[in-house]
Amino acid sequence: MTALAALALAFSVAGVALVSPAEAREPSPPYDCHTDHENGTAWAWCHKGYGTYRAWARCNWSASTLYGTWYAPRATAYMSTVKCRTSTHPNGVVMANGIQKRDG
Repeated sequence: MTALAALALAFSVAGVALVSPAEAREPSPPYDCHTDHENGTAWAWCHKGYGTYRAWARCNWSASTLYGTWYAPRATAYMSTVKCRTSTHPNGVVMANGIQKRDG
């Protein structure tokens, strides 16, 4: 093995060793997320990660789960919302709520 080949091999091995486990992982799904509800509206927002997220809620007038708009996480969060209290359901109540996340 020539000295030049040995030197190239040493640098390539050192370069691999310098990558931390966090850098070697796939991008994370949305995290640093929050959800809450008040006055018939549920909302969710995520500040970090990749992919998208949206709010979901179960309302007292529906057997189905309702979903908000998909958003990508941002430092200045966009809130995904679901309204149970509407003009057609003025007494709508959020019975359960949360965040749905997806990668990529």
